[in-house]
Amino acid sequence: MSIVEKAEIETQLEFLQKDREQVQTRLDQVIEETETLKRTLGHLDGAIQVSNHYLNIATGKEEPPEDNGTEEKDSSKSEKKDKK
Repeated sequence: MSIVEKAEIETQLEFLQKDREQVQTRLDQVIEETETLKRTLGHLDGAIQVSNHYLNIATGKEEPPEDNGTEEKDSSKSEKKDKK
Protein backbone atom coordinates (compact mmCIF):
# COMPACT_ATOMS: atom_id res chain seq x y z
CA MET A 1 0.00 0.00 0.00
CA SER A 2 1.42 3.36 -0.92
CA ILE A 3 1.29 6.52 1.19
CA VAL A 4 -1.15 8.19 -1.22
CA GLU A 5 -3.66 5.38 -0.86
CA LYS A 6 -3.34 5.48 2.93
CA ALA A 7 -3.97 9.25 2.99
CA GLU A 8 -7.02 8.84 0.75
CA ILE A 9 -8.41 6.13 3.01
CA GLU A 10 -7.80 8.25 6.11
CA THR A 11 -9.54 11.22 4.47
CA GLN A 12 -12.48 9.03 3.51
CA LEU A 13 -12.61 7.65 7.05
CA GLU A 14 -12.77 11.19 8.47
CA PHE A 15 -15.69 12.02 6.15
CA LEU A 16 -17.49 8.84 7.15
CA GLN A 17 -17.02 9.53 10.86
CA LYS A 18 -18.27 13.09 10.44
CA ASP A 19 -21.31 11.87 8.48
CA ARG A 20 -22.03 9.27 11.14
CA GLU A 21 -21.91 11.92 13.86
CA GLN A 22 -24.35 14.11 11.94
CA VAL A 23 -26.75 11.23 11.36
CA GLN A 24 -26.61 10.24 15.05
CA THR A 25 -27.31 13.84 16.08
CA ARG A 26 -30.28 14.03 13.73
CA LEU A 27 -31.57 10.66 14.94
CA ASP A 28 -31.42 11.87 18.55
CA GLN A 29 -33.38 14.99 17.54
CA VAL A 30 -36.01 12.91 15.74
CA ILE A 31 -36.40 10.60 18.74
CA GLU A 32 -36.93 13.61 21.00
CA GLU A 33 -39.38 15.15 18.54
CA THR A 34 -41.27 11.84 18.35
CA GLU A 35 -41.68 11.77 22.12
CA THR A 36 -42.91 15.38 22.09
CA LEU A 37 -45.41 14.57 19.35
CA LYS A 38 -46.67 11.53 21.28
CA ARG A 39 -47.27 13.69 24.36
CA THR A 40 -49.02 16.32 22.25
CA LEU A 41 -51.21 13.63 20.71
CA GLY A 42 -52.17 12.42 24.17
CA HIS A 43 -53.11 15.96 25.24
CA LEU A 44 -55.17 16.44 22.09
CA ASP A 45 -56.97 13.12 22.65
CA GLY A 46 -57.83 14.25 26.18
CA ALA A 47 -59.14 17.58 24.93
CA ILE A 48 -61.23 15.79 22.29
CA GLN A 49 -62.75 13.54 24.97
CA VAL A 50 -63.63 16.53 27.13
CA SER A 51 -65.12 18.38 24.14
CA ASN A 52 -67.17 15.34 23.16
CA HIS A 53 -68.40 15.02 26.74
CA TYR A 54 -69.60 18.64 26.80
CA LEU A 55 -71.09 18.29 23.33
CA ASN A 56 -73.06 15.26 24.51
CA ILE A 57 -74.30 17.22 27.52
CA ALA A 58 -75.28 20.13 25.27
CA THR A 59 -77.21 17.85 22.89
CA GLY A 60 -78.89 15.99 25.76
CA LYS A 61 -77.12 12.69 25.17
CA GLU A 62 -75.52 12.90 28.62
CA GLU A 63 -76.62 14.40 31.86
CA PRO A 64 -74.42 17.05 33.47
CA PRO A 65 -72.71 15.98 36.69
CA GLU A 66 -74.84 16.31 39.82
CA ASP A 67 -74.28 19.42 41.91
CA ASN A 68 -72.72 18.28 45.17
CA GLY A 69 -72.54 21.77 46.59
CA THR A 70 -68.99 22.46 45.48
CA GLU A 71 -69.79 23.68 41.97
CA GLU A 72 -70.75 27.21 41.06
CA LYS A 73 -74.23 28.19 39.88
CA ASP A 74 -75.26 27.21 36.34
CA SER A 75 -75.13 30.81 35.08
CA SER A 76 -71.48 31.18 36.07
CA LYS A 77 -70.66 27.83 34.39
CA SER A 78 -72.13 29.11 31.15
CA GLU A 79 -70.01 32.22 31.37
CA LYS A 80 -66.88 30.10 31.83
CA LYS A 81 -67.74 27.94 28.82
CA ASP A 82 -68.21 31.07 26.70
CA LYS A 83 -64.76 32.31 27.68
CA LYS A 84 -63.14 29.08 26.43
